[in-house]
Amino acid sequence: MKLYLIGFMGSGKSSIGKRLAKLLDWKFVDLDECIQKEAAKTIPEIFVDEGEDGFRELERKVLRKSFKLKNAIVATGGGAPCFFDNMAAIREHGMSVYLRCSTDYLRKKLKSSKRERPLVKGKSADELEAYIRQMLQAREDYYLRADHVISWENYSKDQTAKIIAAFIMPKQLIYDI
Repeated sequence: MKLYLIGFMGSGKSSIGKRLAKLLDWKFVDLDECIQKEAAKTIPEIFVDEGEDGFRELERKVLRKSFKLKNAIVATGGGAPCFFDNMAAIREHGMSVYLRCSTDYLRKKLKSSKRERPLVKGKSADELEAYIRQMLQAREDYYLRADHVISWENYSKDQTAKIIAAFIMPKQLIYDI
């Protein structure tokens, strides 16, 4: 079994995914880290050298490699479900959960992020908010194709991991939210 976490950049896919993998004793895979390893470059370097189109092709290739995994939590990049036939392929090869967050939450998270994110680099707070709104509007239809949707801002990351674990093993987990 595989579970794919999808959602906008900064929505908690990696941090919640690591907690979930630990809780289930499964492997955690960050698709962006796999892309960097495959390319032997950072994501910002891939964007500079190959552009977004080149990045998306590589992302698609690495996503398909994840289909062979067993008992794994896979954190996708924010755009991964929105290109090619990626979302249909994700649903065909595993369960998917959309980590839904408000524009305000995402703006605050991305503004304070220490990670370099090429698509939001150099944007002012107002530009960032406008970008998030625009991209969420474009991507929401893909994200909502997930098997489950969690608006988790009112929960901790640990609580959210427990909720998601219950989707996978509902009869085997007793949890206290």
